[in-house]
Amino acid sequence: LMDNVPSNERGRWSALEAVNKMSWSGSAAIGGWLIGEEGIMFNFYITVAIQVMATIPLLFLFRVVPVESNSVDTPLDETLLSKKSNCKET
Repeated sequence: LMDNVPSNERGRWSALEAVNKMSWSGSAAIGGWLIGEEGIMFNFYITVAIQVMATIPLLFLFRVVPVESNSVDTPLDETLLSKKSNCKET
């Protein structure tokens, strides 16, 4: 993953990844505690509520962020054929 990040920004993204890993382990501990206190269904209801709250901002971002065009000048079949013809036969 870090191969795709510019070298001058890797420290920032590495720190963010460390926070992400900590949140996963922290949420597992909180989930285990909630199951012990309230039961497993309560844990699922809390998870559903958090997932819905996290999805709402994404719905607004889908309208703001433009869709990338993946148009290619040559059709896929021609591209594959040209790659096959460039391969060495054994």
